[in-house]
Amino acid sequence: MTVDLEVPGGSPDLDELQMAGAGTLLSEALDRVEGDAESEEADNDETAPDVDSVEIDLIRHWVGVYPTGAMMLLVIDAPSLEAAEGSAGAIAEAVLEAVEPLQAWEIAKCEVGFNQKFVEAGLVAAEDPAAPPADLVERRAWVADPGESESPEAGPPDIDQAAWVDAHADYLQAFDLETFHSLEYGEPAARLLAGALIWGSTTAIDELFSDLEEFDGQTVADGGAFMILEDLPERFAHRYDRRFARNLLISMISVTARLADREWRSPASTAEALALRIVINNARFTLEAHELLPDIDLDEAYGRFEDEAFDDLDHELLFDPAFDGFEDDRDFAAVLGTRNMRFGDWFRQRPHATGSLHPFLVDVPPIPTIGNGVG
Repeated sequence: MTVDLEVPGGSPDLDELQMAGAGTLLSEALDRVEGDAESEEADNDETAPDVDSVEIDLIRHWVGVYPTGAMMLLVIDAPSLEAAEGSAGAIAEAVLEAVEPLQAWEIAKCEVGFNQKFVEAGLVAAEDPAAPPADLVERRAWVADPGESESPEAGPPDIDQAAWVDAHADYLQAFDLETFHSLEYGEPAARLLAGALIWGSTTAIDELFSDLEEFDGQTVADGGAFMILEDLPERFAHRYDRRFARNLLISMISVTARLADREWRSPASTAEALALRIVINNARFTLEAHELLPDIDLDEAYGRFEDEAFDDLDHELLFDPAFDGFEDDRDFAAVLGTRNMRFGDWFRQRPHATGSLHPFLVDVPPIPTIGNGVG
């Protein structure tokens, strides 16, 4: 579930320090909610938000704060969609009530934030025979097309995939439909191309959450069935650990959230560029799997979008074996103007980008005190 919070009307935008403080307060309050489902000790915590009236299990959460509010991403185990929606609202209300500095904040929106197809298929129990495969590689194909169940009467209902993808197009606010237009396509095809990007965003985030649970060892190179991390440059697989996956998730959420903004801001980092590349690939995969635009060259169709969305395509060189090691070649970087391609720079602000890094990824070193601190 996603819950959007807003500062009170008429209030000034939050500065960086206020955003960091609000993020900490919200995260700590949600930690207490999550702990309540895991430990009886929380019953004695007078500062824990009261959500006893709602039967839910808050599995994990993420908080992102921006100048005019915040977004809470809640992973909830609930017996039904209605219970999950009610629980998310109750958690948000309880958290704001428990955090005194934020009590005047308002809940702007509370909605489903996980795989919508699971909801439409009526999958509310892990033991359901129509539930998605446990194997993550098989699940990727299921997300695109669940197909027919061995027990037809237990399988998911038929879905009008074209209409469903088309409905997602309205959420792509940062780009005009004309971005996808050509003389051959027309508006119906343009809406499918736009809607597939939004659907590709939701599946990418869902799959990356799954990747975080999949580590058999310290890194992707140690084994495991990954859906998103395996789509990154393979030669860095030994560097993809849980911390990297967590930071990539923040980058993925940041760059895809800007798709719904009125004005586009380009990927703030190499990681955001890689995340957006994955979203575009997911969009192609969805359209191809359902044969929604069989007569259209999808690489060409998304070419204009890529021209507008990316400042450059330097990140594509990371996938080409012919350019192995280019990121460490200063002469190469000077000639072609490539920046932030070294692995250690993937989550750092690109100087020419119009987008900004999420504060979670900003590394601000501690400032030592001078003298004994006595005025």
